[in-house]
Amino acid sequence: MRAYAQREITRSDLDLVQPVPASLEHILEFEFREPPEIEYNDGTKESAYRIAVIGPHTEPVNILHLNGNIQSFAIFLQPLGLWQLFRVPVNELPDRAYKGDELLGRTIEELWQMLAECTSFEDKVATVERYLLKRAACYSGCTTTMNAATDIFRRQGICRIDEIARQSGLSVRHFERSFLGDIGIRPKLFARIARFQMALDLKLRTPHQTWLTIAHYFGYHDQMHMIRDFQSLSGAAPQRILADLGDTRPPALAGSNND
Repeated sequence: MRAYAQREITRSDLDLVQPVPASLEHILEFEFREPPEIEYNDGTKESAYRIAVIGPHTEPVNILHLNGNIQSFAIFLQPLGLWQLFRVPVNELPDRAYKGDELLGRTIEELWQMLAECTSFEDKVATVERYLLKRAACYSGCTTTMNAATDIFRRQGICRIDEIARQSGLSVRHFERSFLGDIGIRPKLFARIARFQMALDLKLRTPHQTWLTIAHYFGYHDQMHMIRDFQSLSGAAPQRILADLGDTRPPALAGSNND
């Protein structure tokens, strides 16, 4: 588990729009009033599921329209969280969202009902933690490449894939093939996204730091290298995505990272 977040918006004539950049967390999201509208790159739109299981995003594929009477609660899990707690195959999750009751069964519907009855954010968190502690008793182990993915994430993407492969006891080619098969994302892209989102979170957490300082901290060759990564993984330059992001990466999530 990485963070909890709640969104509450009263009805407004304004169309609040937020981009959804690349990210690695698995998300369980619950809607209790009017669901947000999701707009995809091809122009199609759909309402968010009442209970959604959201996998990692490998590119900026959509935006959120928040213009209704919205109350949402989200659980942000580690990149292997859904496998470890629910045995959901990780390689089926990238760039996809599923209806929670169809994927996770009746207990997730029961959790929605309990959350709907909670009167505060703190009550929701306590309810979820009791639920997840029961799931943790069914913890599923990880493969070698799953453990490598956890290591890459822990290192904030600042690592060499050939070094990770060697530590895993595999050739680079075998490691890359196994990683894609287990995680559904190529290891270099996984590391790029980890570094990108950690750089973004660090700026959200410490806005006084310059982008140049952040670029150096995360091992980008120079600031332009970081800008190109941001444009590829968020669809905008660093300062623009920071201004438009809203609560897509909530403060609790940014605050859960280590400097």
